[in-house]
Parts: sequence; structure tokens; C-alpha cells
Amino acid sequence: MLSFALRRFAAALTAVLLLVAAAAFGVPEGTAALGRAAAGLPVTLALVGGALALGLTLGAPLGLAAGWLGEGAATVGAAVPGFLAAALVAVALGTRVPALAALALAVPVLGEAARIGRAGVAAVDRQGFTLAARGRGVPVREAFLRHTLPAALAPLAGALGSLAAATVASGAAAEALFGLPGTGSMLVQAARAGDAAGTAAAAALLAGLVLLLRALGAVLRGGLDPRARLE
Repeated sequence: MLSFALRRFAAALTAVLLLVAAAAFGVPEGTAALGRAAAGLPVTLALVGGALALGLTLGAPLGLAAGWLGEGAATVGAAVPGFLAAALVAVALGTRVPALAALALAVPVLGEAARIGRAGVAAVDRQGFTLAARGRGVPVREAFLRHTLPAALAPLAGALGSLAAATVASGAAAEALFGLPGTGSMLVQAARAGDAAGTAAAAALLAGLVLLLRALGAVLRGGLDPRARLE
């Protein structure tokens, strides 16, 4: 497991370094622009991390419960893009409370997490692992915790990369709407101003963040489902 994790993170870090090097030396004044974009990373990390944590924490249990509430949350949440949710919140409640941006971005994460969790439970049930364990006399709760839960959570961990990419993209719009000094809002401002160095620097850092979160998701999936390490 350790070697698998090291390989995943080494590959991600290599890609991140290449992106940063291209942004720093591929355009004039790239190094200075990279420093400015990096200064906004803590804001972006707090926004994206908060949205992912909240959405996954609430959405995964709903999906795993496989009840009507989880299904409804998945249907509504997944149908609302993060940038649209942020815009609606900004119009309805204003932009003075930055935490509202994270709450808005968490809505589609919650919906997608509930959908994936629900589908994961259904897939595990079809494979019959839990029934086989119960047939050997394993208590229902233990069978769920040891067999159903890890196998159902593995696809959700594997989807962390795509969830992160969508949240980072929507987060850039949310930062601009709420006036947050993050790397995402810097990307929007640089693109509007035609600033090639600023655009490249911010885009490289945001792409690097997505790559690292994708690697984290792959490692978590490998820990939950050993078969994923063979892919």
C-alpha cells in the first residue's frame, strides 16, 4: 500500500512541478505572476477543501443509507452546478459572508456523493459479498462495516479527482462573485485583463491542486479496495 501511495503522489508531484515550471519560465514575468497566484492558494484551499469536506460528509451517509432522502438529495444536488449555486446564494443572501460560498459549492458535491454512495451500495449488494458473510454467521453490523462500507466508499474516493476539478472550476467563479482573494479569482481577473502570465500561473496552480487531490482519491480508493491498486 505504501509503495502504491508513493507512486501515485510521485507522479502527481512530477506533473505539478512541470506545470509550475512551464508557468514560471514559459511566459515573460512568469515567476512574479506565479508568486502572486501562490499567495491566493490558502483562500482557495479553504474554500475548495471546505466545500468538498462538507459535501462528502453529508452526501456519503445519505447515499449509503440508500433511502429516499439520499436519492432526492442526489437528484437535486447533482442537477445544480457549483457556480450556479454560488450565484444564487450571492443574489439571495449577499456576498458579505465568505462561508456562504463554500456552502453553495458543497451542494453539487453532496448530490454527487449521495449518488455515488447509493450506487456503490447497490453494486456491493449485487456482488453478494455481504450475503456470503452473513451466511457464515457474521453479524449484520459487522458484515456492513467490514464488507459493504469499504467497497461502497471506494468508488466515492476514486471520484475525488472529478469532484475536485468541478469544485475548483466553480470555486474560481465563486471567489470572483464573493470578492475573495484566492487563486481562482486571480485567474478570472487575469483572463479578463488579457494577462498571459497571470492566467498561466493561476491555471497551473489550480491544475496542480486538482492533480494532488486526484492522487489522494486514488490512494484512498486503493486502501478501501485492494483491487484498485492493480489498475
